[in-house]
Order: sequence, then structure tokens, then C-alpha cells
Amino acid sequence: VVLILTEVLHLDATALVALEAVLSDLRQGGRSVVLVWAGPQPLRLLKRAGLLEGDSAVQSVGTIDEALSRVGRRDPPR
Repeated sequence: VVLILTEVLHLDATALVALEAVLSDLRQGGRSVVLVWAGPQPLRLLKRAGLLEGDSAVQSVGTIDEALSRVGRRDPPR
């Protein structure tokens, strides 16, 4: 699953809790997740919360092309 969050420049505690729930549901369903970010603040918060450490099911990249490459797609979904 690719979550494109390039418009998210700031993540607060409420959004973090919601994102944690989504990521948990996806992981429990056996899905891996690639997050695409534009701003550094959300990424720092996720790292501080431990959501990216030691969990190969959740990856973070800087571009949509990188994300699609990781999941094996060449063209963005329509």
C-alpha cells in the first residue's frame, strides 16, 4: 500500500494516533506500507514515535516514483 502524504507538512498528535491505527490495521492484514512525505516534521514525529524503527512493513520515501519502485509499479495509479 502506498500512502501519498506529500501535502502533509505538519502532523499533530491526533493525526499521529489516526495514522498509527491505519498502519496497525494494514500490518495486521499482512500489508506492507510505503509512506511518501514532503515535509521533514511528519517523518521526525514518526521516527520519534517508533513507527519506522525495526518494522520492514512500513517504509518511508521522499517521492512517489521511489514508492512505486518499491512496490513494483511503473505507472502511478489512476
